[in-house]
Amino acid sequence: MTRLKRYTLVIIDMQPRFDSAYGNRPLIKKIRQEIARAIELSNHIMFVWLTCSGKITPALKAAVRGYSSVSYVPKTSQDGGTEVLEALPRKTHIRFCGVNTNQCVQDTVLTVAKDYARNNYAGGRLKIEVIANGCASFFDSNHDAGLRIMNAQSNIKIDRAA
Repeated sequence: MTRLKRYTLVIIDMQPRFDSAYGNRPLIKKIRQEIARAIELSNHIMFVWLTCSGKITPALKAAVRGYSSVSYVPKTSQDGGTEVLEALPRKTHIRFCGVNTNQCVQDTVLTVAKDYARNNYAGGRLKIEVIANGCASFFDSNHDAGLRIMNAQSNIKIDRAA
């Protein structure tokens, strides 16, 4: 599990219209745990959602009810990296979770990682982490492929222990 204390938790496309999110109780439970941890540490939580795919999973919205450091960032395509970068309250460490690992999560994470590297935020010491069991795809092989692609980048860490 990460030892980071200050980070932004970014939750991608946890919406009922995505099969890998809808009714996926273990994934929803894991993300609720990550939300609780972020709240305990007073960290910012960002929901990124595809506007044409419905509302954010109610159980996750309920988990942040009453918490003031939450933002909801709409996106219109698979890659929400630009939207995440524009909405970040500060250029900070980021932990990602959500669906689909090999599509929206991967594209968003890679865009953010490229921007972090290009702009050398905080002298390149900022961390980008993907919570392996906080992500899912329709097929396990797709999930694993997405994690492998992201892990190949030097500035992305896959957190398998969370």
